[in-house]
Amino acid sequence: MARYIRFEESRPSQVREMLQTAPVAYIPFGSLEWHGEHNPLGLDGVKVEELLKRTAEVTGGVLFPTVFWGAFNTMPFPFTFHFSPAIMQMTVWKILRQLRRNGFKVIVMLTGHYPLSYLIHLHLQARILNRKAGAVAMAFPGRWPLPWRPPVSS
Repeated sequence: MARYIRFEESRPSQVREMLQTAPVAYIPFGSLEWHGEHNPLGLDGVKVEELLKRTAEVTGGVLFPTVFWGAFNTMPFPFTFHFSPAIMQMTVWKILRQLRRNGFKVIVMLTGHYPLSYLIHLHLQARILNRKAGAVAMAFPGRWPLPWRPPVSS
């Protein structure tokens, strides 16, 4: 069996098999925004998808397609898509709930879009799922050091 699979290229039987051996979902997040003439417009998601692919090759699990739509706090440049935090909150919550319902026990979200409010938003959605659904969901920026310190649960 493959060490990891790409969800969009997999058959249901392959996903069921992976859930038995490595019930880990990897979700890259990025924005579609201007990064200068020298970089691709989807740079945020492209870089973290590759990081998660390399992680999944080692640990196993299911790599999901990059979530590009919904990023907020983007800059007002050409070819940049802007969304409200409410749209992203709803999108992330629905993704997390459905992953848990489908049997994933660990959900790793990695974002290449770094505004502090965006990082906090992903972290809080993960914490809510952890409390309500008994999964282990984590959100990280695709760079170090962390630009903020996540709140510690009591």
